[in-house]
Amino acid sequence: YAVLSLGEGMNPQERVSLLLSNPNPFEPASPAALLEFARILGSREKAYSQALAAELEELSDQEGEARKALGILLRDPDKEVAAAALAGLGGIGRAEDAPVLAAYLEAPSALLREVAAAALGRMGDAARGEIRKALRSRLPRTRALACIAAARSGEPAALLELKAAFKDKDEEVRRTALAALLAVQPPLRAERKAFKEEITRLLSDQSPSVRLAARRALAD
Repeated sequence: YAVLSLGEGMNPQERVSLLLSNPNPFEPASPAALLEFARILGSREKAYSQALAAELEELSDQEGEARKALGILLRDPDKEVAAAALAGLGGIGRAEDAPVLAAYLEAPSALLREVAAAALGRMGDAARGEIRKALRSRLPRTRALACIAAARSGEPAALLELKAAFKDKDEEVRRTALAALLAVQPPLRAERKAFKEEITRLLSDQSPSVRLAARRALAD
């Protein structure tokens, strides 16, 4: 909504379409809303490009201060505050922050672990190396969280890191990999065909629950 307000006004049909895709502008944008946003933005590239460039330049100037403040908030004793800081760093998406987020995959708090996984995914290719490392962790729980991070990424190359988890020795990790693949963002759903061989192999897995998950994945 904020970005669209920078350019020429939307027509009534566009406003209705955007509102229907994401009724509450104060909630995170849904996948449908992101696709609709991209459609509207793409139809008015010239009207928005200059305004977007100016906004991005201003944000870039503030980025350093924001990252420093978020780094301080990571140490806040309130877990929700720390979780918000993790999400903020993931949103900024600087590759040098990826190791910081990855370290929280082994945090004592489940909230911080889960938010760190989502934040790594949001960073896209900037977090690819850390996701790859986490998929080789000695802890099955960390490897499972890395599956979620890979699947939450908007970058095909980062998503492909998930393939390693289909051969994991821990059945919970293999099951999580299958579940995560089914939950990838709409723009990357076509990339799931690259996993057909891995999914087919799991149809004969020793775990009944993994075999069931594999059948569901192939049927999706």
